[in-house]
Amino acid sequence: MSGSGWGQVPSNSCECFLCSDSPASICLHYEAPEIETVTSLVLKCQLGVICLWLDQYHNLAPKEEKGEAAVLVKAVHLLDTYGSTKGLLLNPSKCQLFGPCDPTRFHCSIPHHLALNFDILGAPIGDEDFCASFIKKRWLSACELLSLLPKLCDPQLSSGILRQCVSFCKLAHLARCTPPTPAVLELFANFDNDVLHCLEQCTEHQFSSMAIWQAQLSFRHGGFGLRFLFSHATAAYIALASISLSGAFPPTTEFNHLQTAIAMFNQQVTEGEALTTVSVLLSPPRQHLLSEKVEKLALSSLLHNATTKTKARLLAESVPQAHTWLRTVPSPGLGLALEPDETHILLKWWLGLPLCNLDEHAPYCSRQLDPLGHISLTCRHAGDVVT
Repeated sequence: MSGSGWGQVPSNSCECFLCSDSPASICLHYEAPEIETVTSLVLKCQLGVICLWLDQYHNLAPKEEKGEAAVLVKAVHLLDTYGSTKGLLLNPSKCQLFGPCDPTRFHCSIPHHLALNFDILGAPIGDEDFCASFIKKRWLSACELLSLLPKLCDPQLSSGILRQCVSFCKLAHLARCTPPTPAVLELFANFDNDVLHCLEQCTEHQFSSMAIWQAQLSFRHGGFGLRFLFSHATAAYIALASISLSGAFPPTTEFNHLQTAIAMFNQQVTEGEALTTVSVLLSPPRQHLLSEKVEKLALSSLLHNATTKTKARLLAESVPQAHTWLRTVPSPGLGLALEPDETHILLKWWLGLPLCNLDEHAPYCSRQLDPLGHISLTCRHAGDVVT
């Protein structure tokens, strides 16, 4: 967007763009004397909404036309002129034109939005204040769900819903579409704190700093799978922005946002995993691969600061399939449901939280119990493991 740059849409940016809802993707072949280098115009469909970005024509257009509204004007004219002969009829009432260009250059019936602040496909496009306000509304909406989960009185069910439906995935789309500025990252951090507080209520225990770091890790790294937006916002934005700007001359604002995000991401990974602007534009990285790099350094730091017993626990929890019980859908009929007390104990043990007081003793061997439950898991008094 000309004069903007906040918010990111998955395509090459123009001075303006046209949105038209349509049930399917359409490929229109035409012969146009005005454009000799282009043989087809592809309309990409996402979630039932076609964003007309003219990828092919925009890339092949003369350099002086790139990013200009004239590109879109010519394309709309082609659609209107040649589309009907191929069965594609432009419905102006179901189109919207965004941008500061002159609306009289387009079809007169197409609604035109002059405002630079708007949302489309669930993502904010506009200045920093507008984007922050948009994200805050989504955050507060998610908080209503977070407040209800502890009331289920079933920690196995509530923690599973929290991880799968009401945490990172709730605002992940906004992290991909919005530059990770300080204001945006602060909102993501506030949301992460609310998610963590919800999990603490479900487990009925306040987390230590090490437990918080472990909870953020994926299952393969011995974590709880509760990915935090603050930690992965740069990876999410880079993954989408690199695709959007790849192969085209990027607008200054969006290009600067990408460079800033890359610099922030490089502070979260080892030197060997660092990215460059050229590398991500030539070969756009996948988001899950970037997040994996962030987690590798987080796990390394966690192990470096852990005691020998904690390291042994984390490494044991990183073994393949060790986390299966966490991902199991509760089903009393199949014997796969845990009692609330059982879930509390298991979650505390998984995250290294205290299970008992220091002054408690084992019921059979009379040894003083350690808070993390190691004696209970290893005591073989009377020929059996006492738990």
